[in-house]
Amino acid sequence: MVFPVILVLILLLVQCMLWWWAREVAQTAAREGVSVGRSYDNRNNDKAGPAEAQLLVGQLDGAIVCATPASKCVSQTNGPGANEITVTVVVLVQNVVPGLPRMKLTTEVTAPREAWCTGYDAQGICEPLAP
Repeated sequence: MVFPVILVLILLLVQCMLWWWAREVAQTAAREGVSVGRSYDNRNNDKAGPAEAQLLVGQLDGAIVCATPASKCVSQTNGPGANEITVTVVVLVQNVVPGLPRMKLTTEVTAPREAWCTGYDAQGICEPLAP
């Protein structure tokens, strides 16, 4: 009678560790995607950031599964005035406990885009160099 309870507790512990690991991978992929996408060299390339994030998630195919078709696992949106970039990663966590529904994790990272400044206005906001 004690052995099944201990086995279930061990499986729950492993499930929690898989959830934590999947969350870390999704956050890392989103951070890397934002880092690449926000760079000055990629200011006109909206596919560089998601491609980098998708590469990281794709390397773990099987351990972490995209919640949607692979091409839609990672998305990018531009903030107001295209001065910000947001990369969103959506993944499903593998299950080791039978009967539990798969957990869906959504991670979103936002950062300002890099820009060369020609000067600053009265509020101290950068006046970007025209592309």
